[in-house]
Amino acid sequence: MYKFTEHDNIAHYDWRLRAVTTAAAPFVSPNGVLFEAGTPIVAICPVEYNPKMQLRYNFPSVSALLLDYSHKLWSEGSNTLELFTEGHGTASSPKLPKSDGPLLDLLERRMAAVVFAYTAIEAFSNEALTFAYTHKKWVYSRINPGDGDALYTLDDIQRFMSLDDKLCGPLPEFFGVKSLKKNDALWQTFKHMTRIRHFIAHPKLEVQKSPKERTLWKLLVDTTFRDFAELVSICGGIPGAA
Repeated sequence: MYKFTEHDNIAHYDWRLRAVTTAAAPFVSPNGVLFEAGTPIVAICPVEYNPKMQLRYNFPSVSALLLDYSHKLWSEGSNTLELFTEGHGTASSPKLPKSDGPLLDLLERRMAAVVFAYTAIEAFSNEALTFAYTHKKWVYSRINPGDGDALYTLDDIQRFMSLDDKLCGPLPEFFGVKSLKKNDALWQTFKHMTRIRHFIAHPKLEVQKSPKERTLWKLLVDTTFRDFAELVSICGGIPGAA
């Protein structure tokens, strides 16, 4: 889905892995093995399959897997109008699907695509802020209004701060970029995705009373629906960070 410029020695690795790099200089491992500069270094994931068998594979990135699958789901159902073959598209003769099954399949894919794209941003945000606090000893500079005059702790941010606020507060500050709200087009697209995601994550009985009513069922099929995974990738993981 996405292409990156990497060292030739690791260019063949899948972009969805969590950490792949090369040795900057020769070094000797604790067990005495010499690794030359340029040797690939990959984070691994050891797993017990059952008490008799051990597995190991290269460590995946949660946000990358979610992002990639969101894009795949979008690609599988990107042309809505192909399913609406009956009628003229007017108020008196609206377009109708030939059968329910393919349309319901499309709605499933689009719902999942939105949830995965949104969760990819959440996963990236939480990982980045955990890294900032635990490895860089960085602390968000703003006072936590819910805790007197104290600064935000990592636990405060993860438990009580919305994704919107993370993207417009601690994340831009840590990475030294502009707030998402500074890019109005991307902010509105993110809010549009969030609206659809909240409809799905907090479902209520919704009836489409008029063609213009912005319920889940309109937002999943009208022209405002888009590849939200692309929104994330354009901005390098943080919408609005550019």
